[in-house]
Amino acid sequence: MSEPKPRRRIAIDLDDTLIDGSGRKRPGADTFLNGIEERGFEPVLYTTSRRQHVDKVLERNPSFKDRFGCVFTSENAPRYGREKIEEAERLGQEGRARVMRLVDDGYAGGKDPGLVGADVLVDDFVDEEVVDQLGFGYVQVRPPKLDSTGSWAIEALKDVDDVLRELQGWSGE
Repeated sequence: MSEPKPRRRIAIDLDDTLIDGSGRKRPGADTFLNGIEERGFEPVLYTTSRRQHVDKVLERNPSFKDRFGCVFTSENAPRYGREKIEEAERLGQEGRARVMRLVDDGYAGGKDPGLVGADVLVDDFVDEEVVDQLGFGYVQVRPPKLDSTGSWAIEALKDVDDVLRELQGWSGE
């Protein structure tokens, strides 16, 4: 039996990944998103920010508008307490199972790209405890304070290629 191909989505954080602390688009953000799309993947915005903040950022940055196949904000995230586990029901069987694994292990946070149908998370901070628990690929980018030139985007695309090759035999085709 052959290995399944990766899902066709990549989850991408907003704050300090695509935008800086002032809400301005980082140099290289469009290059990065174009590269994701050229590889045949749909970028999914996955942030712990509130929807109101995200809407303002999307409005101020027209090249982001209608760019993402899905926008997942803090209001969409299941709360990892047992009393709120029913919120995960809307995520379907796989989503609920992933949330339950985190709850059963006593974990109370972190991003899981599987909840938005992605195998890879691109973020300025990646919680390795969640990665170890759920087993997904990730690319950790330098935050804007450490890179104001846009070179992060090209490096991140190379890292995405490496992660995708490792995941289930992706060949870049």
